[in-house]
Amino acid sequence: MTDSRKTNSVIVHKIYEIDNPERETEVCVDIRGIVCQFYCHMKNSLFILLCVVFLLGCDKGISPNDSLVDRKPGFAGSVAFVSSWPSNVLEMRIVAVPYYPVDSTVSELIGKFLNGVIKSSDPLSVIGDSGSVQQYTFFLDPGNYEYVAIVQRYGQNYYTDWRVISIYGYTAEHPTPKQVTVQPFQFITGIDFTVDFNNLPPQPFKP
Repeated sequence: MTDSRKTNSVIVHKIYEIDNPERETEVCVDIRGIVCQFYCHMKNSLFILLCVVFLLGCDKGISPNDSLVDRKPGFAGSVAFVSSWPSNVLEMRIVAVPYYPVDSTVSELIGKFLNGVIKSSDPLSVIGDSGSVQQYTFFLDPGNYEYVAIVQRYGQNYYTDWRVISIYGYTAEHPTPKQVTVQPFQFITGIDFTVDFNNLPPQPFKP
């Protein structure tokens, strides 16, 4: 048999021993302490649960390629070759020029490339033939690039032996190049080129 009385947040129970009813023991239960312990336990459990859900949602992690694409501006696409290759394809690059028309000589353009005005991609593969397709990635500073093209080096002179073999957005019906605008932290896909060595676009260089 028990009886109890309340004192603030403490409940005192009188417990009478069965074999000796005249003896009693008081047991104090701190309700406020129990509630605080229960609240802390639930709060910690909720925190752990949220951590587990977050980790499960990120089970694939961040791949190096995704990290690069998310942080570095630039563009990517394909280069399709629709004709046989000549024997003098020594080097090919994509260039991004922030102005148009390109009214400089080749040597002047090389100087602007060395000064960082004109951006150039890593070299494309020089192994291929009609029907081959290359994928490329070009990281560069944000900006408006009014003339984006592929250039080919066909001789040993790095300052003169270059020609344009494809211009982004150029067609016979629409000869004006298509501008590519890269925003900060933006990576664009679908900037594709077609190269026909038998039908090259107009060369922008002065003689």
